[in-house]
Amino acid sequence: MKKRCAEKSVISPKRLGLCTIAAALLTLVLVYICVDIYRSNFVLKITEYDIDTGKGYDGIRVVFISDVHSRQNSLSQDPVEAAAEQKPDIIALGGDMVTETASEEDVERMLEFVRRLTEIAPVYYAAGNHEIKYFENTGDDILERVKSAGAHTIETEYYDISVRGQAVRIGGSYKHTFIQKMTYERWINSNTYKFLSDYTNTDGLKLYVCHRPGSITFKSSYDNWDIDVAMSGHCHGGLIRVPFVGSLYLPEYGWFPEHDCGCYKLNDETTLVVTSGFGWHETFLRFNNPPEICVMNIT
Repeated sequence: MKKRCAEKSVISPKRLGLCTIAAALLTLVLVYICVDIYRSNFVLKITEYDIDTGKGYDGIRVVFISDVHSRQNSLSQDPVEAAAEQKPDIIALGGDMVTETASEEDVERMLEFVRRLTEIAPVYYAAGNHEIKYFENTGDDILERVKSAGAHTIETEYYDISVRGQAVRIGGSYKHTFIQKMTYERWINSNTYKFLSDYTNTDGLKLYVCHRPGSITFKSSYDNWDIDVAMSGHCHGGLIRVPFVGSLYLPEYGWFPEHDCGCYKLNDETTLVVTSGFGWHETFLRFNNPPEICVMNIT
């Protein structure tokens, strides 16, 4: 019995060309993803914003750093040297400089980071959720230690300073700037309301550091307070950012969050700057989202 020979399979030149193109594109995409994962987790970026308050200030420069998460020594460039290159008048720190599970070594490294920054310009430090959790876990008041490192803490407090003869008030608080879970009468008698009323009672430039952008954007509470420039972090830029879209989802702010990273003109008086910071999540790395230092040139 004769056996029939199997037919030889032949790939057409057209099909072979399409497969080659597809393989090349897939390789390019994989290379891009790998390169960007490295860039987004280790290559420091400086983002500069020109903010016109309409009040004619003479270029007050503010460096804003937030959400370091103990990563100040793991980037491609020393963030202290990068900050010094910006020649700031003021350095604002927006909290979460360490994590809630930080070791004593992590805290000491953060304090040294703060000490070095104070050699460049006055440093004002606002607490984030991780500092608050760290205190709850350990009983160690990290803000007191920050003061010993030479920084000024601005947790529901403010400072009046002068920058080249220009009056500046810088303050901050982790707490919300709107009524929440209380009666209106209780709200207007709360320490937070009294602090905000006192803080905004000035003709000078008002800088406000609040770790969470929602503290000032929820319920459009920025309309209730005369603040010139607010600064926040917390969102990490959404960690994974889709090109031309931005972050997709944040647990506190839902799908396609509006104020996750960037500079936003909230109303005629108030500008909000949100930095993506340095930090990452325990589960997710950053993508299309390099660690950043924000610089504001305020006029």
